Amino acid sequence: MTAADDRRLLVAIHDVTPAHEERLERVFALLDRLEMTRYALFVVPNWHGDWPLEEHPVFVSELWQRQAAGAEIFLHGLRHDEVGQQRTLWQPRGGAHRVVGRVHVPAGR
Repeated sequence: MTAADDRRLLVAIHDVTPAHEERLERVFALLDRLEMTRYALFVVPNWHGDWPLEEHPVFVSELWQRQAAGAEIFLHGLRHDEVGQQRTLWQPRGGAHRVVGRVHVPAGR
């Protein structure tokens, strides 16, 4: 075995929720193309209180199939939000923020 044969990579997919199903399909397609079966799925059972897993049985079934193939499932927060405050994705751009979700987060917060 050479040093190149002993390289390892830890793949952890965060915020696994039906809310991100389209994005996850692209990630899973890439992992499948690379023949990667061992990775971590950080699942949020009820993303922001709006995406309970029990309402998405096909999504859950696909997660169980991935686990059976070698993925590991971890709890990544029940709702993944602060009580009473919905969060959003934002990124700084020249002092301003590009808002992707429902709530604008002012600069400096």
